Amino acid sequence: MTIARVEGNAAQAEDKATTPRKIGIPGTRPSTTPSASRLTLGPTTSHASSTRAPGNIEDALTPTTPARKLMIAEIAAMRESSSRKSIYQLRTPEKRKQYINELGGSEATENAVEQALDWLAKTQSADGHWDIDNFEGVKDCGGAGDQLNADTGLTGLTLLAFLGAGYTHTQGKHQDAVQKGLDWLIKGMTPEGDLRRGGQMYDQAMATAALCESLSLTGADRLRAPAHRAATFIANAQNPEAAWRYDPQEDNDTSVTGWQILALKSAEVSGMQVHPRHYRWTDKWLGEVRKGQEGGLYSYR
Repeated sequence: MTIARVEGNAAQAEDKATTPRKIGIPGTRPSTTPSASRLTLGPTTSHASSTRAPGNIEDALTPTTPARKLMIAEIAAMRESSSRKSIYQLRTPEKRKQYINELGGSEATENAVEQALDWLAKTQSADGHWDIDNFEGVKDCGGAGDQLNADTGLTGLTLLAFLGAGYTHTQGKHQDAVQKGLDWLIKGMTPEGDLRRGGQMYDQAMATAALCESLSLTGADRLRAPAHRAATFIANAQNPEAAWRYDPQEDNDTSVTGWQILALKSAEVSGMQVHPRHYRWTDKWLGEVRKGQEGGLYSYR
């Protein structure tokens, strides 16, 4: 099994890739470097477009105002865009200001978000990470967290908060905080793409999503290789014919699995192509834990 990074047309690149990078040894189950899987960097192809259509956001929005009609039209246009990165367009300050009221927010909620992000920026450690038990301002918020090896996850989640508000390492008043956070994640990554620093696959997924969203929002070349390695580690950590749990190929649970799928989808949006088997295996796991009279309940394990 191989992992190749390609540019341009994925099919053409795969034909030309005679010496793709290899990670891991097929058939083994190492604890930190699971057997390699195919995850290529290039144009994204939907893994299930022919069998399962996603829900349409337009269906949930009643076009009762001109602004809402315009917003629905823009969202529809994004879906037709050749770049999946267009889904992030509503995060720009101009679009947020234009549509926040239509989407359930207000000036008050926007102010609350800004205050929260200002506080998070102040609690960042000097080296760029957010420390779960020794962060700046810990005495002001009621105490520290107890998952002492989860700094990677906390840093990833915090970066996602900034990115969700449209702040990147190249734009906005928090760009220095975002830059330092990304640098810290990348500095701690192993050659195989492991970001956890002693944590769990939860942490890997949160940090990977942050790297991939940053790549999508900025197109920064320096993020391409780290984001690819981090997403590849997730793909390789999946249990064959099943899902994920706390450590690579350890076991399965629905909670951890949800985060891994979120990260892989973020990787797809950023321009990577994830092998369809990772979604097929996840579907199989979800089928095993699906319950309820209508089949709409899913158990943890």
